[in-house]
Amino acid sequence: MSPAGRNLLSILRAAGNDGLDPSAYFKTIRLPASASESRPAAWAAAEIALSFALARYLDDLMRAPAGFFYVDGEVPRRKLQALSALRAIERGVPIEDIVTDLAPPNPLYRGLKEALADHRARRRAGAVQDSGWNELERTILQNMDRTRALPAMAAGRYLLVDINAARLLMIENATVRDEMRVIVGKPGEQTPDMAGQIRFVVLNPYWNLPPDLVARRARQVLADGPTILSSERLELLSDWSADPRRLRTDEVDWQAVAEGRQKLRVRQLPGDHNMMGKIKFMMPNRLGIYLHDTPFKEAFGRKDRRLSSGCVRVEDARRLSRWLFRGTPPRARSTSELRVDLPQPVPVYMLYLTAIPGPRGIATRPDAYDRDPRSFIMPRLSTGIDLGCCMFANQRPGEKYRS
Repeated sequence: MSPAGRNLLSILRAAGNDGLDPSAYFKTIRLPASASESRPAAWAAAEIALSFALARYLDDLMRAPAGFFYVDGEVPRRKLQALSALRAIERGVPIEDIVTDLAPPNPLYRGLKEALADHRARRRAGAVQDSGWNELERTILQNMDRTRALPAMAAGRYLLVDINAARLLMIENATVRDEMRVIVGKPGEQTPDMAGQIRFVVLNPYWNLPPDLVARRARQVLADGPTILSSERLELLSDWSADPRRLRTDEVDWQAVAEGRQKLRVRQLPGDHNMMGKIKFMMPNRLGIYLHDTPFKEAFGRKDRRLSSGCVRVEDARRLSRWLFRGTPPRARSTSELRVDLPQPVPVYMLYLTAIPGPRGIATRPDAYDRDPRSFIMPRLSTGIDLGCCMFANQRPGEKYRS
């Protein structure tokens, strides 16, 4: 076998260092028993199969985990051009250099990978083998799989929502510039792992109720009458056009709406008690998930901040707006709803993390959404420390709108 082939074998056998299953890459590879017993053609065929296995391995290093949504086609993401990688090898670029360049470079992933290596070294050295030990390795592997979705992010500005910790980080050039508490989805309406871009904000926003809440309000109208609509400053609209007609309460078949047989657009007027607060941070996406202000600030003092219907409520919307607009946030000219585009879209990455690297090793957190399976298998081939305190080396002290 050629020196490049031997290097390739070593790299694939070490795939477990990245939380992948090395045996999966050898299922289609037949290595000759020995160089003396095999023809050159057999070794050549083996090296071709190894090249395809390398492409699959690199693809696994680059891919996002199952259940992660890229909701904006222009959000920075890691993409693999397998053919380009193989051609680079043909030009003589060392395989190990290519693998190093393509491995997930973000600091979260690197820290978890180092922790996995340390954990396994201690196990080989004879550390106690108990269920907690095995559970820690599974947790590290699961979080490595999640953080594969993040690009290098060594430069530029972006937001990171740590869903499990219910915190928002404002990051610029790999430095956490600011952070704040957030409110995330209830266990039954979880905030998803996703990546999008904030493209504009809406001042004095309306709140368009999602269908499930519209049905709930309809049941309340049937039970107690339409006064709930005026008390919550809700208006009924004919459709989702830009210029809908306002409906009277007697024009609505409340029974049909309550049963879900008829759709009805209901929105809350702008104001001090609007569920969106004074501003929405919009990242257009099919899931109807975005960031927004809220008038109910007392909830940020709670330890358990799983309270929303999936969207992310921010603790200090004005501070976030100031950061997004580089110190000059837009101001409303009236009490009417107003859209203001950002000078440049800002990426947002939402990740559910139950283990993060810290100054004293890995810190694990309670699994608030119960997403970590008890039995975790390494990813298949593709066909209690605050995140802001430890993840960066140069850290400084639809129209289905939900809420």
